[in-house]
Amino acid sequence: MAAGPDLSLLLRLTGTAVLVCDGDMRVAFATPHAERLLGRPPVGLEVTSLVADEDRGVFTAYLRRLPVLDRDSSAFCEVRLDAPGRTVVEVVGANHIGDPAVAGIVLVLHDVTHHLERIAEAQRRATTDPLTGLAKGLVVNDRLRQARRTRSTGSLAIVDLDRFEVVNATFGHVAGDAVLWQVARRIEAALPAELAATCARTGGDEFAILLPATPPTDAVAVLEGMLEAVAAPHHGGIVVRASAGIAPVGPDDAESFRAADAALYVAKAGGGGRVVVYDPGLPDHPTRAAAQIAVLTQEKEELARQAFTDPLTGIPNRRRFDEEIRALDARSRRDGRPYSLVFLDLDRFGVVNKMLGQEAGDATLRRVTQVLGVALRAGDSIYRIGGEELVVILPDTPLADGVRAAERMRGALADSCLPHPTDGRVTASYGVATFDGSVHADHVAVLRAANAAMRRAKASGRDQIVAEGGGAPGAS
Repeated sequence: MAAGPDLSLLLRLTGTAVLVCDGDMRVAFATPHAERLLGRPPVGLEVTSLVADEDRGVFTAYLRRLPVLDRDSSAFCEVRLDAPGRTVVEVVGANHIGDPAVAGIVLVLHDVTHHLERIAEAQRRATTDPLTGLAKGLVVNDRLRQARRTRSTGSLAIVDLDRFEVVNATFGHVAGDAVLWQVARRIEAALPAELAATCARTGGDEFAILLPATPPTDAVAVLEGMLEAVAAPHHGGIVVRASAGIAPVGPDDAESFRAADAALYVAKAGGGGRVVVYDPGLPDHPTRAAAQIAVLTQEKEELARQAFTDPLTGIPNRRRFDEEIRALDARSRRDGRPYSLVFLDLDRFGVVNKMLGQEAGDATLRRVTQVLGVALRAGDSIYRIGGEELVVILPDTPLADGVRAAERMRGALADSCLPHPTDGRVTASYGVATFDGSVHADHVAVLRAANAAMRRAKASGRDQIVAEGGGAPGAS
């Protein structure tokens, strides 16, 4: 590595996993933290050998992009390491081959394993019934939509336990919950794997089953075997029966559930314990169908909320940012109205996590987003797009007003006096860029310009605001 001793020492002291690769993508320099993260000294190795086999192709394609970047740009990639624990890292790469102080491709590795685990757990909770372990109704709803797109000839069945309230009243809710769990296992066991069925608990003692490639006439035998299994005595000798209604996959979700529910209503009205296939002559039962659809809609809205929310801070995540900035960009192009982005990164925040612990760091990050959120105007939005990086969208805002908005945020963070173990208080560096139809091609270019301005703010001493095309005005 061509770096001088000062730069090398700085990189070693940051506590950050940093690799520098030469033009052949061999590791020429690695910080101690990178060696610990990788589980071995990487210097001299081809950098692609550090990545798990299944991610090597993606990583190789990512590396090919880096040499064509300018020095103010960076690119992101997420891969698993070829090391014990299969750690998932976010790689932030920048091209500094032309910089004599570095003369290489710089890769910064962030361990995001626990972050992804939290996201996966949030998604699991959003889609899994906590009592039975089956899917929630919204999963069937989504699979039903997929089946409809492929013009499936499959079936939707609704299974409901007969007079289950008697079990709860006689044996108690603990015993009733145990029976529901056992019923769920028997339903799963009655569905052959080749049917590719999706089974969900949709509420109380009711279950929905989607058989995407099984027409209703063939589904009858499957459901009859299922009801027979459910009726076998449960723990403590408790016996329950169930009824089922089957309908073809219809033109929309509501119609499919309404038809299956109408068939179930007839099956239960006849004394229960049987399977009925829907036909248009059956009486409808709109109250039950409406309730079912309302539950599915509520669950779907909750899943969507979690998918677009950062689980740590509770603010919108990168996925929501990408969606909303694209919509704003299109609107601004159409109406000729400007918008600004503020890209901010907390200064030396890794020290907070390292010296105070991850929990303290997480709590501080949550507090920072709350403080900054209060400083925003109505209509402005703040997003966490990764690590300690936040972006604020300022609609209908020219550059000068965007800088003033950043000044408000910087002032609010200063007034909050959130403690930093070495710098006294938590600060951030801010970059501001604007789309006005004359400079940037699209929102991607605006974000890149705001990111580059933020990096200049850091290089100017941190706790600074830099507007695109200008220098740091100094702490205001």
